[in-house]
Amino acid sequence: MHQWDGADDWAKRTSAFSSYERKAEVMAAASRFLDQLKPFTATMSEAEHKAQLEDWRSVRHAILEDSKFVQNPAMAVPFGVVYYPKAKELRYLCVGVYAAHAMLGRLAPDVDARERVRAAFIKPYANKSTGRQKFDSALTEEFSWCLLEAAVAPADNRHGVYVHSGIGIGVESMGGRKHSPLLADWFDGWREVSKDRARVWIADGALDGGGRLALDALLGIRLLEGYEPVRLREIQLSGGETLPKYCHWLDLCPGAEPPGEHGSSWSSSRDGEIRLLVDSVKPGGHSGYSTSQRVFLTRDAARAAAREWASAPHRAIPATELPDAPKPPDGFERWFLVESC
Repeated sequence: MHQWDGADDWAKRTSAFSSYERKAEVMAAASRFLDQLKPFTATMSEAEHKAQLEDWRSVRHAILEDSKFVQNPAMAVPFGVVYYPKAKELRYLCVGVYAAHAMLGRLAPDVDARERVRAAFIKPYANKSTGRQKFDSALTEEFSWCLLEAAVAPADNRHGVYVHSGIGIGVESMGGRKHSPLLADWFDGWREVSKDRARVWIADGALDGGGRLALDALLGIRLLEGYEPVRLREIQLSGGETLPKYCHWLDLCPGAEPPGEHGSSWSSSRDGEIRLLVDSVKPGGHSGYSTSQRVFLTRDAARAAAREWASAPHRAIPATELPDAPKPPDGFERWFLVESC
């Protein structure tokens, strides 16, 4: 097992486990993460897919027995354990997905196997059309691995890697996630936000030599070509008797957050950036503005979104194509939203 910084201090305190045997059982579950993840790294064999679908069905059946609504299992593979002393709560650190049925559909060895997943998913829905729509939608949505915390439940409550609060194994996303698709970056963020309130053990092999989570390569997660988080900020001036000619625009801003900002809804850096952008238009006669922003993982994606931002009769025109339009500050790109002639 890999010991987190400060794990020695934990060893000197009251144990988070009821017995040595219980500790060994929980740690052993986390140490099997490579074997448990392997089936989900490529198209499954027919035998493996049947076994996984049966585990999923078992959990689905258990959680629907006393439920008035259709609910679905998640998938979570533990690779470590966290203890929160203040809450006296022990939880697994896991990698997994919320829409386990969609994953089983994608990794099915053939069309017949995928249809078996689809049929099993749809079966409990009174409105079969709703069930079909939900499954087909989940199958086409962008697939995303997550870092999860899961309740540590007795071994006899587990059905393979499938979990749900209905069988005593609820899951929730780990904190600290920002915009990078890499689980290693997400885990670094979680480590930062939890360092003063959590004690952690990580299974051997789950971290690389630099202490970063080492699951991205195994799961085929990589940065997009041209990866560079940026923001499109929309600003529209308001109020006043006479607004300037160019009073509604988009600015492509560097970074997923303004420099110095760490996820707060307001900060001096955010306020300073907006003031810089508004002042660069040199508006007169307005008394206020509205603004919003969206994050994109590449500049090309942001530029494509800017071109499609407006709906008729308006369109987004680059400031470089409008000789009389105010230009953005250095490092920013700008489009004005204007009415088509």
